[in-house]
Amino acid sequence: MAKIKYCIFNGKTVSVKDALDARKKGDAHKGDFTCVECGEVLRAHKQGGHASEHFEHFKRNAKCSLSTMPNPLVDTSIALDKGVAGVEKKIKREDETFIYSALKVGESYSKLDSMAMSGVTVPKQAREITEITRFKNCVVLFVTLDKQGKEEVHKYYDTFLLNGLQFHWESQNNNTLTTPHMEMIFNHEPVILFARVHQKIKSQTQPFIYVGQLSYVEYDYPIDDKNTPVEVIFDVSDYQENASSALSAIYHWEDEEDREIRDTPAPNLLKKVRTSGQGRMVDAKKKKAIELHAMDIARQYYESLNYDVVDTSSNCPYDFECFQGDEFRRIEVKGTMSKGDSVYVTSGEIIDAMSDECETDLFIVCNIKVKMSKKDQYDTSGGDIKRTENWKPEEQNLEPKTYKYHVPK
Repeated sequence: MAKIKYCIFNGKTVSVKDALDARKKGDAHKGDFTCVECGEVLRAHKQGGHASEHFEHFKRNAKCSLSTMPNPLVDTSIALDKGVAGVEKKIKREDETFIYSALKVGESYSKLDSMAMSGVTVPKQAREITEITRFKNCVVLFVTLDKQGKEEVHKYYDTFLLNGLQFHWESQNNNTLTTPHMEMIFNHEPVILFARVHQKIKSQTQPFIYVGQLSYVEYDYPIDDKNTPVEVIFDVSDYQENASSALSAIYHWEDEEDREIRDTPAPNLLKKVRTSGQGRMVDAKKKKAIELHAMDIARQYYESLNYDVVDTSSNCPYDFECFQGDEFRRIEVKGTMSKGDSVYVTSGEIIDAMSDECETDLFIVCNIKVKMSKKDQYDTSGGDIKRTENWKPEEQNLEPKTYKYHVPK
């Protein structure tokens, strides 16, 4: 029988160790442990001899892959199959069944944990798990939304739309319409999504949030070559109206560079959704909520320093004028959901900051969290402050993204 490492106990997925502890304390009895795939009763075994601790079915179930074939959850020593003449060969991912019913939407998982919980072979290192993995029953995507630091050719447009109701995804450049996992997507096979905003925070690798199942809507592939990604729109089938804070942050996160002008234009389907009436309304309201949140934090900050703060955002290229006795300074405020490593500034803001008329501070509120409280209404929270006092933008820190061209007469 297969060596199973997880089961369902009291409605939750637990390890063998947790199950054995519950049994020892008298909290669990015969029949309480059930299979994550088929729901049949399991027995828990302690470590002994050459066998590690594991679960086994009381009775073989021919319809359950965990009961009838080696399909380990953690024990990679049985992730091998006998080939010709007894030669061992690795089990291929596309021959394994990924049991996503064992996962909970909104919970965080590392790549290795997601493999373990879903009943497939767990590699020794997370980097062995690719961002797009084809299993027998589904396609699994691991997506990092923040593409800062990536080469331009790998800055795929992966983002949620309409407050998390849809997901826009681009395949890798070498994928085509006939790539096996793309064919599975177009045939409406299940697509399972794990997403995170940043790969690392303070040098610590971040886990993924389980978003759940996606439903294929449409694709666009104007140029049939291996240097152009396939663009796909999905509905988020497991969308959560009352999402956890972590899942909500993923639904609403946006890449400011994506919103401005990249070296490559936004793909067709992404522009189609964003320029629709609903898309424009959502984007404008979200942007305004972030802007007002940053302005409020900036105002509180300077008032705590005993400045008199005047809002000038409606008629000046800067946002606040601050007075304290004979001192006078201007404040340029930027709000962002990103880490704030870069922000977009206008030519007017640059000219004003370079003026000798008075000092200007650049006040960035980054890592702002956005959550939808009710239809078309946003709640903002958090934010880290990055303040540059007496901001004088230097040329090496400016990257031109657009130019105004004057046509010769």
